[in-house]
Amino acid sequence: MAVLCLALVAIALPPAKIAWALTALAAGLAAAGLATWCWSALAGVVTLALFLGGAGHLWLTEPLFFVRVKSDLSGPADLLAAGLLLTEAGIALTVLLRAGAVSRLGGVMGRLGPGALIAIALLTMLVAATPMDQIPTGHPGAFVKRLVLACALIGLHALTVAALISLPAPKGIRRAPPIWALAVLTLVASATLALLAFDRLPHVEDEVAYLFQAETFARGAVTAPAPPPAAWPGLDYYLMELEENRWFATTTPGWPAGLTLGVWLGAPWLLNPLLAALAVLLTHALVRRIADPVTATVAAAITAVSPWLLGSAGSLMGHSLAHALALACWLLLVLPAAGRGAALGYAFAGGLAMGWVFAIRQLDGLLLGVLTGIALLVHVRRSFGIGRIVAYSLGCLASGIFYFVYNWAVTGNLLQSPLTRYLDESWPRNANAYGFGPDRGPPGGWGLLDGGPGHSPFEAVMSVAQNLNTLHLELLGWGVGSLILLWASLVYRRKGGLDALLWAVVLIDIGAHALYWFSGSFYIGPRYWFAMALPVILLSALGYRALEERLTTAGAALGSVRMALALLLAFSVLVYVPWRGFEKYYGFGKSTAQIRAAEVPHNALVFYSGKVDPGSGVFLNLPFLPADRPVYLRSIDPAQDAAAAAAFPGRPVVHLEVTR
Repeated sequence: MAVLCLALVAIALPPAKIAWALTALAAGLAAAGLATWCWSALAGVVTLALFLGGAGHLWLTEPLFFVRVKSDLSGPADLLAAGLLLTEAGIALTVLLRAGAVSRLGGVMGRLGPGALIAIALLTMLVAATPMDQIPTGHPGAFVKRLVLACALIGLHALTVAALISLPAPKGIRRAPPIWALAVLTLVASATLALLAFDRLPHVEDEVAYLFQAETFARGAVTAPAPPPAAWPGLDYYLMELEENRWFATTTPGWPAGLTLGVWLGAPWLLNPLLAALAVLLTHALVRRIADPVTATVAAAITAVSPWLLGSAGSLMGHSLAHALALACWLLLVLPAAGRGAALGYAFAGGLAMGWVFAIRQLDGLLLGVLTGIALLVHVRRSFGIGRIVAYSLGCLASGIFYFVYNWAVTGNLLQSPLTRYLDESWPRNANAYGFGPDRGPPGGWGLLDGGPGHSPFEAVMSVAQNLNTLHLELLGWGVGSLILLWASLVYRRKGGLDALLWAVVLIDIGAHALYWFSGSFYIGPRYWFAMALPVILLSALGYRALEERLTTAGAALGSVRMALALLLAFSVLVYVPWRGFEKYYGFGKSTAQIRAAEVPHNALVFYSGKVDPGSGVFLNLPFLPADRPVYLRSIDPAQDAAAAAAFPGRPVVHLEVTR
């Protein structure tokens, strides 16, 4: 298989695909070497099959908005990728059919329960492909074809995982890595994504606006003075507002206020990787107090390598801060307190953290804040009773009020956000509102990305299906499906207590966002569902524990089960994450560093044009347009450019044609 993979990368293909194929090959060889050293030669062979077969699967996968496996093979590279998959299947079946393995596998299947296994398989099949780009366009046959192919590949990879679990226990590794090592892994992986894949660039309009807000806040201002009117056409950009006396971003203030720290340090791109590493430590500390140490380690490991969380941390979006703050809130609320004052202090601090989640993402903060308050009410007789609820609520108000104060400072109305006013003026009124109706969505629509004009219950179902499929892919990037452990927790665990609370958060979050016209899943995974990141991860860890108990009871070696999990997690971060970086995030949305890299005079007026997102130039402008820094304007036409140049006398004019 190594020879096949080397042949694959030797073919004349785009450099990014060759680089990723080499990365996958190196990861597979390293993992196989480790498995051979600490387990057995046979385990090394199966591990190599798992990694290279999984890489072949990704090679055949179209990576952008509607992720799907190609049903037709074109060219020798595709044929070689299919060969890797067939080789994986052959190795897995050979291992499973060897002497004694069949009877052991039968015992394991009996212990897991045929009905439960069928339920897990059906749930996995249900989310294995998205119908959003096929069913609404009247092509159900194409969707069924795609679903069957996806399910066949899931079954293939499941055979390989079963082959690993059937092997005798490894002897070389006894303990899981320390939690600090997982946090360092997250920091390195997400920072590498930010540097090499995201290129320290904003790739969607929100990120451009967030950076502009952070730059404004960093200079002690809420808005910046308006540039000369002649420059407005070249600065016009979605979510950016130009008024007679002001220039400002219309996005909510919580994340830009946090991002201000990164601006002050001169590395805004590094803040999210640090927050993601912190989230690993917070997850472990929290889960240790509400579950058991092994579950805490598994939850922290999933948090550390999840492509969903790492992708968010590599970007300039605000989800990593919201996630870390929510974790901090819950940890503060479960910490043991030495006395009443400490308990009330922890509750107030937890409220401060949750209130800031509201300042970042209002719906997430509202849902999580209210559900957390309800959980406190349920336990009102414990830990100093009603006082903790009052302290928590006051903390939420103390920080959450920042959102309303910011509204008042910009719009003059506590209850009207700049974003609401901006969209009401730019789009038909209520187009961005929640709920159903023919008037929902942007003017002209965004095609299949929002399911068509308006928003209906049918489109809500399509949106949920799209997000479930994206989570099935992005949570862990496994060929067997990222949600298989979540389904195991649903099938094997009781639904009371902690599980009931976690599932409530998941279902309420899904239901709340189904009422919005856009699914929000086309950039860094199902980002509108970030509020349920911890519930999904913790339920997955609990599902793994339930599977582990049943597998070992049926005769599988505990070490083999845990080693299989470790190898799957290694695949997530070493193969799937680089695939996303090379194949999707680099240059996403026609964002390019070419404008930033161009050598221009320190005070130049730069007109840029070409096939590039305007945000690649807009984000380079500092809010106050200082005289010793370049000003970047999108080129409109010669007359407009000349008028803009006249508005900036004394600045040398540079015209920059972006070629990629």
